[in-house]
Amino acid sequence: MKRETLPLTLFFAILFGVCYSATSWLAALHASLPSWNFAFETRVPFIPSFAILYLTIIPALLLAPLFFPTRDALTPLFFTLCVETVVACAFFLVMPLTSAFVRPPTHGWIGFVFRFADTLNLQSNQFPSLH
Repeated sequence: MKRETLPLTLFFAILFGVCYSATSWLAALHASLPSWNFAFETRVPFIPSFAILYLTIIPALLLAPLFFPTRDALTPLFFTLCVETVVACAFFLVMPLTSAFVRPPTHGWIGFVFRFADTLNLQSNQFPSLH
């Protein structure tokens, strides 16, 4: 990561962390939250190993400065991610939801991976998902 892209990368990381944590905390203050889902979603199989795919977003974002090595190249992605995060947080605050599904138990090493991903997911982060 070049020195000129570091401020943008750090700013987005801080913005996302603060917004994501604060909106999750505010949603948790509700005594109860509604759930909302489509009927077809109950037929989607639960595959815990898909958590590995979910977790690829973190390295993908960390690699972005390597693909956009200058401030001018990184700025459009930075701006888009910041706007997307702020808009998603606004929706999340207006309409926090709870999961309509009971997560089946997971075991073994993939269970650990799934539980880690689920912890990062936070609660009530359903519409739209902030990640």
